[in-house]
Order: sequence, then C-alpha cells, then structure tokens
Amino acid sequence: MKSLIRNLPIRIKFAFPILLVMSLLLISVYIYFPQQHKKALLKSYTETAIKTAQVFSAAVSFALVQHNFRLLEKSISNLRIENNIQFLILYDENNEQLAVYNPGNLDLPQISSVPDNHISENGHLLVRDMIYSQDGEYLGKVILSYRLDEMYGQLDRDRYATIVFTFSSMLVSFILISFISRRVTSSLRRLRNQMYRAIDEGEYSSNLHITSRDEIGQLATSFNVMMSEIRLRHSRLVNTKKRYQMLNKRLSVMNNMITTFLSNASHSLRTPLTIILGEVELALSKERSVKEYESALKVVEEETRFLSHIVSDLLTLARADSGSLITFRQELSFSELVRTELKHIERLAKKKRIKVVCKIVNECVIVGDPDRLGEMIRNIMENAVKYTYPDKSIYIDLKANDQYMQFSVCDEGIGIDEKELENIFNRFYRTKRSREISGGTGLGLAIAKSIAEAHDGVISVSSEIEKGSCFIIKLPFPEKVLIKD
Repeated sequence: MKSLIRNLPIRIKFAFPILLVMSLLLISVYIYFPQQHKKALLKSYTETAIKTAQVFSAAVSFALVQHNFRLLEKSISNLRIENNIQFLILYDENNEQLAVYNPGNLDLPQISSVPDNHISENGHLLVRDMIYSQDGEYLGKVILSYRLDEMYGQLDRDRYATIVFTFSSMLVSFILISFISRRVTSSLRRLRNQMYRAIDEGEYSSNLHITSRDEIGQLATSFNVMMSEIRLRHSRLVNTKKRYQMLNKRLSVMNNMITTFLSNASHSLRTPLTIILGEVELALSKERSVKEYESALKVVEEETRFLSHIVSDLLTLARADSGSLITFRQELSFSELVRTELKHIERLAKKKRIKVVCKIVNECVIVGDPDRLGEMIRNIMENAVKYTYPDKSIYIDLKANDQYMQFSVCDEGIGIDEKELENIFNRFYRTKRSREISGGTGLGLAIAKSIAEAHDGVISVSSEIEKGSCFIIKLPFPEKVLIKD
C-alpha cells in the first residue's frame, strides 16, 4: 500500500486529500445544517402553537368565569384567522368536550391518548394546555393540532437547495483543484519531458520558460543552469570527439602509409641488394679473370649507387614528415635555378632526340632553400625526359604575377591514365606504363610535392594518354621579393 501511494502521480497526491476533505466537509454540511434547521423551525412552530393555545386558554378561562358562552363562541371563531390550526378541542374539568373546532372534519384523538406536546403520526403538532381561573381553580384543558406542512415544505426546499449547493461546491472544488494541480504539475511534466529528451535523444538546446518565483520556478532555473553547463560540456565533448576522430583517421592513414612505405621500401631495397649479393657470390664461387671481377664490381657499384639514391630519397621524405625538410631560407633567383638544372636536362634530352622549348622570366627572386628547390626542378624535368617519346618536345615555362610564380613542365609522352592521377604523388607509386618503360623508385614526385608544400606552394598535374602530361608548381612570393623582366 505504501509503495502504491509513493508511486502515485504528484497531481493525485496533491488533489486527492483536498478533494476528500472538501467532500467530507460538504457532506457534513449537508447532514448537519438541515437537521439543525429542522430543529430550529420545529421549535419556532411549537412556540407559536403553545402561545396560540395559551391565548385561547386565557380567552376560554375568562369566558367560563363570566359564563359568557357567546364570548367563548367568538373566541373559537377567531381560530379561523390562523390557517395552520387544524383542529381544537375544549374539555371541561370532568374531561367532557365543551367545544370543538374541526374545519377539516378530521378524526379527533381521545384525550387519554394525547400526551404533552408531540408530533402525531400524520406529521401534525399536538399541543395540550390547562385552563385555570384567576383563583387557580382548574376549569378544563385545550388540545390544539397545528399543521407542519409549511415547515416540511420549507425543509424540502432547503434540503434541495443544500443538495444543489453541496454538489455544486464539490464540482467547483474539483475543477478548481484540478486546475491548480495541473498548473503546479505542468511545469514538472515539462521538466520531466525535457530530461527525457536530454537522456533519450541527446537534446540539450532548449530551456524551460517558467516565470514564477516559487519552488517550481526555482527548480526550473536550477535546471536551466544545469542544462547550460551540460550544453557547454557536451559541446566540448563533441569537439574533443571530432578531434579524436580526426587524429584517429590521421593515425590510420599514417599506419597505412607506414605499412605501405615499409613494404615498398623493403621491395625497392631488396632488388639491388639481391643483385649485389648475386654478383659477389658469383665472383667468389671460383677463380675469375680481372675483367670478370671488374664487370662484377661495376654491377655492384651501380646497384650501390642506386641504393644510396633510394636511401637519400627516403631521408628527404623522413625530414619532410618531421617538418625539418627546409633547414634554411635565403633570397634566390628561381630563374637561375631553372637555367642551371636545364643544362643537365638538355644533355639527357639530346640523347633521346627530344627538343626542349623554354620560356623563362629573366629574374624571379623568391625566398627558399636552393638545394631543395633545385632538387624539385630536377625531379620534374627528369620525369618529363624519361617518359617523352623520341623526336618529341618538352615545354618549360616560368612566369609570375604580383602574388605567386608558376613553373610548368609539359611533355609529349605516354601520359597518365585518369584513374591513376590521384596516386602519382604517393610514395613508391608507379603507373603501369612507367613500370614497363623504365626503372625507378617512385619517390621523385613525392619528394617534389613535399618540397613545394614546404615552401607553402602547391603542385598539380593534368594528363592525357599518349598525348603527354603537364606538371604545374605555384610558389607564393613572400614580402620584399623582386620580379624583374
């Protein structure tokens, strides 16, 4: 029972005791007041009837003393004035009837059956009064029947009014208490619903708008303060979660890159090492001539240089990952760097009968690392010579505006498939056609991109199969640089 009461809604706990008390009070009013009213009316009617009987007794006493029967007859006739008198019986001292007033021809009671003042079975008030002379001599008695119809009618009307008042009061009390309890508990319901939304749906944005300053208003204010703090902490948690997701994504990418890097690096290093080991084992397997030893040493030298080149490229990429690729910066002429590297490229292009077409701005002065920028230019140019068909051309262009300089190298070579373009700057990545045409490590373009980004620049490529590729590098001008035509 106690658990049932504890689990009841607050609205019922609040309204039920009040309704119960009000109901008991109104029922008590309905029971108590009609009874008291009936007693008061009956007392009033009884007093009136007794006074009427006493007045008549005095008149009869005077008439009997005077032996004036006409006066007695007149006194009886005056009873007609009082409509509530039902009948009247006058007895002498020997209990013999002297006179009777019975306009309704009712059955008259026997004198022995009439006690003192009481209500008869027919609901009428019977009053008995003794008649004495002035000397105290007993002359007779009077029995008076007094109608109570008017009293009972008034009691019925009052009872009906009491019933209407009681039920109306109970109805008004129920409506009023229901309204008050609903107003009191509505704020609590809103608070509960808001808490459910916060728990089930993660909704922390809305506040409770309660303007009252009572306990409910204070609770709502505290709840709003709590929700503001939850929103702030939730926002921090969301941002932290996003940062962790981003870091996790980066770590996943780096994990994949490390795995791919180790796989590709081990593959690229294993091939020249296998060749070196094979040549050495072959040379040591039996006695060789000087020329055979020289031939084996030349193979070892070439593969060792290739290994050294791979290790140097890996070291460059490792520095790029650690942010220490650029060790120092100085003001330099990018135009002069291009011309310097161009001399080496022209010798390579001449061997393949490739024509080099240049258009270079006279002086393009920027700030950067000359060694790294030279390496970037060389890698892009060598890549163009390597994959350009003989008797074709390479177009090298350097131009600038007020914000950045643009260096482009376009070839008429094998081109790159559109599906492979997004991967060509990845480490150790080589297209299918490039693997068929020449060797290489697949690190040159990755290094070129790292150097360009280290100088706050970007590198992009466009290509078409069998028509060639075009690499474009844009480097921004820092303050106080010179562009001379």
